[in-house]
Amino acid sequence: MRALALILPLAALPAAAGAPPALEPGVPLAPAQWRAKHYRDVRYALDLKLSRLNASGRLRVTVTLPRRPVDLVLDWRGGAIRGLEVNGRPLPAEVREQHLVVPAGALKGGRNPLSLAFEAPVAVSGAALTRHADREDGAEYVHSLFVPADASSVFPCLDQPDLKARFLLEAMDALERTVKIRARWAGR
Repeated sequence: MRALALILPLAALPAAAGAPPALEPGVPLAPAQWRAKHYRDVRYALDLKLSRLNASGRLRVTVTLPRRPVDLVLDWRGGAIRGLEVNGRPLPAEVREQHLVVPAGALKGGRNPLSLAFEAPVAVSGAALTRHADREDGAEYVHSLFVPADASSVFPCLDQPDLKARFLLEAMDALERTVKIRARWAGR
């Protein structure tokens, strides 16, 4: 009976302070608060190529981590990820519960650049990237609506509104249609 009394208090302790909360689909409050506490100075550079049925591209992300690095958990609900590099070294992509997880062992305190190639579908409705055929002019359009929690269906990111980031976007259309981007421009 005495051994049981010693084990129970240890089991009741919370996870280590630097460990992320358990992963689950979406962006629940506890993981979002944990990321906001541990991640700083987020920057994205996104090269996006649009086609009729999908988007593909190359993503470069830089995130500043605490002196003792923690896992980097990006939201990801899209397709394939290839060619992941973290701090200049190749790393197998680990996707769990709609998240791309980069283990703390591959990271360092301070700035951590990562790059990867990705693919995401273009849907006919109900998605962040949607295809629409206009009956009047006969043209086909692809448009985006990145409401909170939808950007991660197009590219891996920290899809929560309290983690602001600088963003560079280059978009190209595979069918040579016009690409229009509406955003507030802050300069380089």
